[in-house]
Amino acid sequence: MIRYVTYAAAALADSVALQQQDIADYLATLEARSYKVLADFVDADGGVIALAQAIERARKDKATLLVAGVESLPADALSEVVDDPRVELLAARMPDSDKYQLLVYAAVAQQERAQVRQNIKEALAQSQKKLGGLREATRRRNEALKKEARIRAQGLAEIILPLREQGYSLRAIAAALTEAGHLTPQGRPWQAVQIKRLFDRLDAAQG
Repeated sequence: MIRYVTYAAAALADSVALQQQDIADYLATLEARSYKVLADFVDADGGVIALAQAIERARKDKATLLVAGVESLPADALSEVVDDPRVELLAARMPDSDKYQLLVYAAVAQQERAQVRQNIKEALAQSQKKLGGLREATRRRNEALKKEARIRAQGLAEIILPLREQGYSLRAIAAALTEAGHLTPQGRPWQAVQIKRLFDRLDAAQG
């Protein structure tokens, strides 16, 4: 029998209710006799006290820490769980991904975003050293922004591609991303046309 400790955090992802529903939907795919939920933990005020308790409970009882998605955990906690062989991690929205894959997904997206920002900074600095540098810097900045857009699309791929495969509309996917706390680079809610561009970039990269 698989034992689970569930965790949800409204400050890090979407609402607690939506996360708990995703967890419940996953558990519903299992036979009732094949699992047992030992405890449910929630951080609803922006803290991580319940998270520490959830990890410790999972560690103590050799249970699997069950969350809705990788975005439910801050990066340092995700690393802690991955490095601890006594704790297994399962994301209800990506049940086929083990904890190492989840860590890679989160880490690569973060590192690539940092590298793109550095590329933009270097390109702008070079533009100030020579006459006509503004035009060259603009070109480099545009290239960097396009690269960042591709990286952003890849970073969201594991969230939006399964939704498309399940038949969700562009508008529904946009709403889901916004509700999950994934805003646009400008900090605004996603629109259907922007989701279409994300899919176009992902399809082009695969092509």
